[in-house]
Amino acid sequence: MDGRSDAAQSHFARPTGVNKMVMEPALQVLRMCMIGNLSLQKEVQQMNQSVLEHKKQVVSEITEKIRNAKSVVLVEYKGLTVEKATELRNKCREAGVEYKVYKNTLMRFAFEELGYNDMSVNLEGPNAIAMSYEDEVSAARVTNDFAKTSNDTIVLKAGIAEGKIMNADEVKALASVPSREILLGQLAGVLQGNIRNLAYMLDQISKKGEEAA
Repeated sequence: MDGRSDAAQSHFARPTGVNKMVMEPALQVLRMCMIGNLSLQKEVQQMNQSVLEHKKQVVSEITEKIRNAKSVVLVEYKGLTVEKATELRNKCREAGVEYKVYKNTLMRFAFEELGYNDMSVNLEGPNAIAMSYEDEVSAARVTNDFAKTSNDTIVLKAGIAEGKIMNADEVKALASVPSREILLGQLAGVLQGNIRNLAYMLDQISKKGEEAA
């Protein structure tokens, strides 16, 4: 029995070295996989952090633009071709209006940060904002004029002017207000007319005085 037992033990003892030779490389591969996985997780975390920081920067950018703008118009664009989008940007630029496309989530954060929470209900679908830094009318006028000929590829949704949120109809009404240049021209015309009338009256008074003398 002891002889057989020793033989059996010897038989099962021999593979131990073989098992070790097989297991060591396997353990090394496992360790490398674990290290690689940890490294990958770290890279993913760094990437996520980088993406988060970029989003924060964009939200800060949108917030600052809206804060500095005298008026903001939110529009939805559907099926807008590259050519038409370029045309709209050019018209905005000519009118001193900035046209920007942002993700709805980022615009929502910016609006809410400034207290315009009710703007969030309009952030469905592909949206962009037009911002006027010179007057309250230009953004509404250029987007409304373009929307009239866009075959519903541009739709006015809401706006902000003088710290108040406007619905689409109010934005369109704002678009019909004469620009500052037109108002100044009209005022100049009125003043010129009044000056001519005043000059005529003074001339008539002068003539009557001469006749009386």
